[in-house]
Amino acid sequence: MNIHYIRYEAIPTPDFEDYDEVGGAFINFWIKANTEDEAKEIAQKTLNEQPWKLIALEECCQVDASKYEDDPELLECFEQALTDGVSYIFYEWPNEPQEEDAIH
Repeated sequence: MNIHYIRYEAIPTPDFEDYDEVGGAFINFWIKANTEDEAKEIAQKTLNEQPWKLIALEECCQVDASKYEDDPELLECFEQALTDGVSYIFYEWPNEPQEEDAIH
C-alpha cells in the first residue's frame, strides 16, 4: 500500500461547535491505500463523521517520506498514516472576508 496526500476545501456545517467563528478550512489527509480512489473514499467517510461539508478537492497524489524531510510536522503526519492508516490536519480560517474575496 502507498500513502496518498489529499487536500480538500471545506466549510463547517451549522452543528460545528465554532460555526460562527470558523469560515472554512483546508483539510490535509495522508491515507494508506492501494489507489487514489480508495484514498478519496476513506477521506470522505472520515469527513462524513464530522461537521464539515466538502467544497472542492484541491490536490490528490501519492507521496513518500522524502517529500517531508524538511518539515517535521508533516513528516509526523505521513508516519502516522503509515502506522494508523489515516492522518489529517485542519487549517481553519476565520468567518470573515479573506484577501481574495470580493467585497462590495
